[in-house]
Parts: sequence; structure tokens; C-alpha cells
Amino acid sequence: MTDPLSRLIERYAGFGGKASGGAGDDACGAWLEAEMTAIGFATERRYFDISWFEADRASLSATGGQVRLLPHRDWSGTVAGVLLPYWPGMPVRDAKGRIILLHLPFERWSDSADQRIVEQIDALLDHRPAAIILVTTGPTGQALALNVGDGDVAPLPMAIMGARDAAAISALAGEEAILTVQARGGRRPAYNLVARLDRGHARDLVVSTPRSGWFDCVGERGPGIAIWRMLAEAFVRDDPDTNLVFLCASGHERGYAGMSAYLAEGAPPIERTAFWLHLGANCAARDWHRSEAWLMPLPSADSHRFLVASPPYVEMARPYFAGLSGLECPYPGDGGAAGETGRIISAGYPGVAGIFGGHLLHHCADDDLRATDAGLVRPVLDACEAFLRRAVA
Repeated sequence: MTDPLSRLIERYAGFGGKASGGAGDDACGAWLEAEMTAIGFATERRYFDISWFEADRASLSATGGQVRLLPHRDWSGTVAGVLLPYWPGMPVRDAKGRIILLHLPFERWSDSADQRIVEQIDALLDHRPAAIILVTTGPTGQALALNVGDGDVAPLPMAIMGARDAAAISALAGEEAILTVQARGGRRPAYNLVARLDRGHARDLVVSTPRSGWFDCVGERGPGIAIWRMLAEAFVRDDPDTNLVFLCASGHERGYAGMSAYLAEGAPPIERTAFWLHLGANCAARDWHRSEAWLMPLPSADSHRFLVASPPYVEMARPYFAGLSGLECPYPGDGGAAGETGRIISAGYPGVAGIFGGHLLHHCADDDLRATDAGLVRPVLDACEAFLRRAVA
């Protein structure tokens, strides 16, 4: 018999790309809607409007060849200019009208709102380049898609390149190049799935997770989706003396638009909320041995994951997550939690915990079923369930 966690992860992977409001995202939401209905929840789709952008072609061409790119900030068109590689800290000379290859420092990049990226772009804009290509120097050398605010407009033509390709392209400094992005886009509806089980209690337990992202997002989102679904079943079976509110949000890669919409309208009242657990990225993704040429999978979890909680719950959480790499050291969430967890805390909910991070293939096109398995997810599920029962007791 298939392990239920394996079934959930494999089914999530099978929907392919999860761009907000796209076919994979919508189908995934419909599947989870059926899952939650089958175990006793009343479900509702809450729609909101969001931007979309799909590139048919994104490339940088020069005499020495052509490199595929990722589009960025929904820009489409063609720009020609002389290539100018740039690393932070270098003096900027003769940038006007040039295509800048902005080499970001090594990081597991995920968001264009990262202040380190914003500061570098702002500094270059004063020199009036023709375009900026962000070189996302990360663990695998692949191009890393960057989250953008919904409706963000690029200040000039922009795209994203992986560090592997940039090494060769930088050798063509001073040559004429052409940046081309051919794409379609606009606005479309996306929806948050809200599943509720009202048992007549005075308080609500809220568990949330995103389902959308740039690519298949199997390691990024699959474990959170599986834990979310299994927690719902566990609490249906054994009442924690709360009503249950389970949110599966779209809009993550577009400035957390789905969570923002939910918090703005329809989230449980603060005074009725016993506790809120958010399951973000990298709840239980695989770790790897790596070199410049290969990746070798390990049976252990990637430790680049974080557990934050409202200050009164930090010490309470510690024993439940002991021995889980990265999660065994919870942090107070009032110190600037990332992503949706930060927005929940900022909204004023006093009892919040959240998991977030970025595994080795985070925001890569290769984030597929190799990136996680049920054996990595199970201990995190068990820890979350035990901690939640203690938190609402």
C-alpha cells in the first residue's frame, strides 16, 4: 500500500507548473478541495485577480552563442547593447546604453524585493544602462526565478541568468549582444481554497500553506501540502477543542498576493484564533552533496529551513522539533519572519508559528520529485501535530 504522504507528494508533483491562476495551480486546488470535502470539511474558493506572464522565448545572443534566460518582472521586448559584467563593489564606468550582467553574491535567492538586490539595481539605474540581467549565483549554478510583487513594473528591461551560463558570457565583455524576451501576459483570476470544520467551539485553529510557485515546486511546496492535508485528517479524527480552518493559498510568487487577500478579508478574527501554523517553503526537502558537475542525493533533510514562533511559544516548540535539522532551533517571530508567516504575525495574531526556507533546488526548474520523499516529511508532520496539540491546549 502506498504511504499516504508519498501519494500526496506524487499527486502534487503531477500537476506540473504551479504559476498562480494557471492550469496546474487551479487543478491542484480542485484536487485538494475534493480531499478536504471527503474528510468532512466545508470548502470555499475565494477568488482574487493576479498578474500572469509566460515567456515563449527568453535569451541573450552574442557572437559567441546564445544563452537561455528566465524572464523577470514581466518585461517583454528586444534590446541591443554592449555587454558589461558587473560585480557589487566595482566602480561603475561606461554603463550607459549597455547590457549589464549583474553578478549577485552567492545565495539561495528567491525574492526580487531582497534589499541586497534592490540596492544593486538602484545603484546601476543612475548610470542609465539599456538592460540589466541578474546573475543569480546559487548552489547549483542554475537560473533562480525571483518572486515579484503583483503588478510590479520593471524599471528597465530585465531578465535572469544562471551562474553557469554567466561564466561563459562574461568572457564576451565588450561585444554587442541582444536581449530578447517574447512573452504573453495580463491579469487572470486565482483562488485561495478555504476549508472549514465548525464544531461549535469558541476558538479556531488555523493551518495554512501556499500551493503556487514558478515551476513544479515539488521540494518547495510538496512537503507543506502533504503535512497540511495530513494534519487536517488528524484533527478531524481527534478533536483539539477548536474549530478547524485550513487555508491553501495561491499567489505566493506574486508578492504573497493570496495570503494578503485572505488577511484583508475573511481571515478568522484575532480574538477567536487559538493558534495559527503556517507551512512555507522547504518544510522537508532533501539535502545533497554537490560539486560544480554533479549532485548526489542524501537521505537527510536540507537544514536551510527555519522555525519561527510568537515569543511565548518558542520554548514550547523546542522539544517537539529537537533533532530536525534547522528546525531544532526556533526563533522568535517578532524579529522579522519571512514570507507569509511575517504577514500573519504583522496582522496581529498573538499565537503563530511558521516554517520557511530554501532548499538546494529552490526556485529552480529542476525542483521535481527527486527533491523530497515521505521519509523526510514524516518527522516534521509528527512534530507539527504534537506541537499544535500542546499550543492549543
